[in-house]
Amino acid sequence: MRYTWVFFLGDKSETFDIFKTFIKRCLNEFDTTIKKVRSDNGSEFKNTRIDELCDEFGIKHQFSPKYTPQSNGLVERKNRTLIDMARSMLSEYNVSDSFWAEAINTACYCSNRLYCHRLLEKTPYELLNGRKPNIAYFRVFGCKCYILKKGTRLNKFEKKCDEGFLLGYSTTSKAYRVWNLASGSLEEVHDVEFDETKGSQDEDENHDDVRGLPLANAMKNMDIGDIRPREVIDEQDNEYQVFTPCAN
Repeated sequence: MRYTWVFFLGDKSETFDIFKTFIKRCLNEFDTTIKKVRSDNGSEFKNTRIDELCDEFGIKHQFSPKYTPQSNGLVERKNRTLIDMARSMLSEYNVSDSFWAEAINTACYCSNRLYCHRLLEKTPYELLNGRKPNIAYFRVFGCKCYILKKGTRLNKFEKKCDEGFLLGYSTTSKAYRVWNLASGSLEEVHDVEFDETKGSQDEDENHDDVRGLPLANAMKNMDIGDIRPREVIDEQDNEYQVFTPCAN
């Protein structure tokens, strides 16, 4: 299992700068070196500047054959995993698909801290940083939140918070990334309260009860002989009717 980074490109011309920044982060932040890089035959990777950068840091650059995504199966599989996670996260609270980038970024952030290596029994975060991640602050993506207003003078009866919904976690500070519905903007805030009671994770109320107990629990405690079909004679029509009573 490998630690995963996600980078979003506004244009393919940004590939060189992002790749250079990634190399420096690996060297300085994690004290590790990159030995080789595998990419597809995209034009953003096949240029002189990328080759010169790889030569400068002693990195071997490999290319997968054209139209063979299976040759780079690890990346393709991880990409599919993140997309499936993001799709589920967006549908949890019916968040607009326009926030797909935030969903992908949050899915990557969580997967690095939740999924354990099947042999080492450690998360990618723990393997990289040498300590277990703290996930106590995790909240459901897209849930409603109440953002405390700061830096503004409020009168006595003015609302002290704005409504919004969660989009992820900041990677540069101890803050949440939320969408403020009042201002229509993305904010990174610390003083915020969440309401996670409206999503599909809530259990549906079971109206089929037996003597005050949920039907499922009643059936577990019920013997086979407690439910028996019984024939009843209709005196008017002189016909038989069969019904099944509840538990005795």
